[in-house]
Amino acid sequence: MAGNFDAGKPHHGWVAWTLAVPGPALAALANAMMPPSEVRILTIPPYSKGDIPFARLAHAKFAVFDGQRTWVGTSNWEGDYFKKSRNVSVFVTTQPFAAEVAGVFEDDWSGAYSTKLSSK
Repeated sequence: MAGNFDAGKPHHGWVAWTLAVPGPALAALANAMMPPSEVRILTIPPYSKGDIPFARLAHAKFAVFDGQRTWVGTSNWEGDYFKKSRNVSVFVTTQPFAAEVAGVFEDDWSGAYSTKLSSK
């Protein structure tokens, strides 16, 4: 998850989750952050009754812009998904929808499973 902050109010430019990110990639991301940016890692604990493959993760793909416009899609955010696969996306330009999606982001951002990625 990532957010860009200005005057204490988050402006969510983009949000992304991935199933597994190698340690060096996280370190590089932390070191590349420019203030006032913040990156948080969402780690959902395992199911108490055993492993369910791909069931305990956030797989959301959306972006909210200016509190008014929202993109929701099925593409993973890397070049090959946009060039070599078929996906669907929708761009919604209503404030109520943007507020609902921003609420999903806020729940994850502020939730118990979210931790701030620190830069060196």
